[in-house]
Amino acid sequence: DVYKRQGQSIADVATANDVDPPPVVDAIVASATERLSQKVVDGRLTQEEADERLAEKSERISDRVAGTQEVEDEAA
Repeated sequence: DVYKRQGQSIADVATANDVDPPPVVDAIVASATERLSQKVVDGRLTQEEADERLAEKSERISDRVAGTQEVEDEAA
C-alpha cells in the first residue's frame, strides 16, 4: 500500500482530502457484507458463519483504516 509506505493511514489520506474516516469504514464494511451475503445465498456459507466473519472483518477494517493493522486483502 503506497500510503502505508509513506507513513499515512487511510484515515490520514481521507482527512487530508476533507473526507470523514467513519464513512470510509462504513463503505468497506458494506462491501464485505454484500460479498458475505452473496455467499450465504449461494450456499457457500451459513448465516452464522457469515456473521462471524463480518464481526472479525469489521474490526480489522477499522484497524486498517486507522493504520493500526497491516494491509491485507479484505476479499470475502
